[in-house]
Amino acid sequence: MAEKIIAALDVDFCLRGHECSIGASIGISIFPADSDDPQLLLKKADMAMYKAKENGRNRFCLFADQSLTVDQ
Repeated sequence: MAEKIIAALDVDFCLRGHECSIGASIGISIFPADSDDPQLLLKKADMAMYKAKENGRNRFCLFADQSLTVDQ
């Protein structure tokens, strides 16, 4: 699903005479494997998103696939 979202956004468009584009970096955490606490799931997804950003534009990262840690 993340790949489909990134592909759907990866379309150049014209806005008031300027060529524009949109990109996405997506972080994913999964219930209950990564946590059963909603706030902690969001925190882990946010960490995964920043890891995706570190690796370049238009990427996604699963929290479980990274050696990321979070204080609970």
